[in-house]
Amino acid sequence: MVLKKLPRNAAMDGVDLYRRLDEPGDGSVLGDPARIEAFIGELRTNLTASLTTRSTVAGWRAQALFASLVAALDECDLMTLVDAGEVYYADDSVKPPDYFLHLRSGKRMLVDVKNVALREQDSFDTPVKFTSSEVTRMREFGDRFGADVFLALYVPIMATWLLVDIDDLTDGPGGGKRITVQNAILRNQLHLLGDKYVGTAYPLEFVMRPDPSVSSKRQPKDEDGKQSFQFKVGSIELLAGGVPITDPQERRILHFFMLYGPWNEEEIPLIVDGELVEIRFKFTPDEIHEGGKEMLGTLASMYSRMFEYNTSDETGPLALDINVEPGTLVTLIPHDFDFANSTLPVVLLTVHPADKESEGAAVDDGPGEYRSGSVSRVSTDA
Repeated sequence: MVLKKLPRNAAMDGVDLYRRLDEPGDGSVLGDPARIEAFIGELRTNLTASLTTRSTVAGWRAQALFASLVAALDECDLMTLVDAGEVYYADDSVKPPDYFLHLRSGKRMLVDVKNVALREQDSFDTPVKFTSSEVTRMREFGDRFGADVFLALYVPIMATWLLVDIDDLTDGPGGGKRITVQNAILRNQLHLLGDKYVGTAYPLEFVMRPDPSVSSKRQPKDEDGKQSFQFKVGSIELLAGGVPITDPQERRILHFFMLYGPWNEEEIPLIVDGELVEIRFKFTPDEIHEGGKEMLGTLASMYSRMFEYNTSDETGPLALDINVEPGTLVTLIPHDFDFANSTLPVVLLTVHPADKESEGAAVDDGPGEYRSGSVSRVSTDA
């Protein structure tokens, strides 16, 4: 059963914000217009400053994407924002992570989300840094909350989520705590939330053919000399590995792979005797191996591309969050999907991190299992 979102009264959230920002003291009544205007003025100033600060916007978007991703997968049965409102504590100081998650396995997790602004020129040895104080205070909060503390690192340039235990951090040479992007990849535990690697047959093809009862209209060439046609779509064919996919559920999966997968897209028009016969969009991986199937990456990476596609454009972010129903990924490829008999080949791999002491070793564990310096186990649905 997928998560459901508990309805909240936005007006009450506004009242609570007023309670925290309002500064009474002049004897005016609670609803005094001047007092409300002062609150709105301060809110406008703070909001404008936040929304024009790139790192702040990136952090909020990563936090919203993480919550949406967890709800789209199927291993969490309760999630709530922890880093909100007042926190009272005794003795040693604490820092609440962003979210509390209760998994279907019974595991209790606190997750702090961090946007990692890796650039194209940066290497995987680039460290993600934390102060010793915030790590200590998050650990203290986790101990009192009775939950393990994890860090969810989002790398937008790779559309990649890395979920690491806070104990995977090491001491930095100049103080503080850190983990390199490379080590975070090796220690990634996003499988705990239901993430999987996905593979399918190549190439993927989306073919549009004109309605034969309506002639296509050749348009004048543009300034670059490119020819275009105006036509009425008569049929759409989806193929994987050259095989037509007709089942509605499999077509939805294939369409999702095309839209949000990382494969290269090529547009191939077919024109015969001056008439447009079809337009074929072909998706192929960078590398092709024997076997006819290749990996598309993870469900989380494709969901992240969907988030970015719907909340940003070439000018930058357009929204902080996306409005989608929980369970998007688990309903896309449900647990009872017929892998053996589907026309669309779908391979799901669950990748676990290597044990720190076994990194560098490679042991064959039999069918569907593998050990290496980067993973300790791969379980397969195919």
